[in-house]
Amino acid sequence: MGSGPLIAIRRDADDQVVSLLPPGPENITEWTIDPSTSGGDTGTIQPGPETGLGGMYWTAMGHRRPIVLQALQDKPTQNWKFKKLDE
Repeated sequence: MGSGPLIAIRRDADDQVVSLLPPGPENITEWTIDPSTSGGDTGTIQPGPETGLGGMYWTAMGHRRPIVLQALQDKPTQNWKFKKLDE
C-alpha cells in the first residue's frame, strides 16, 4: 500500500462519505467493482466483502455533492462508467 491518499471511507463514520484519506487500518480502501447487469461499460462499486458493509454502494448525491454509500436501488447515480486510459 502506498503512502499517498487513497479513495476511502472511515470505518467508524456514520455518514459513509467517500473521500481521499491517508492509508491506515481505520479506513476502508479496497473496493469491489461489479459489471452492470444491463451490460455495457458501467458497473457498481462497493466495499470489499471483508468490511461488513455488503449491500452498500457508491452513490453520487448530485453536482458538487459527495459520493456516499447507500443500499443498491438501481439508480443511475449508482452506475459508474469505466474508461481505459492509454498508457
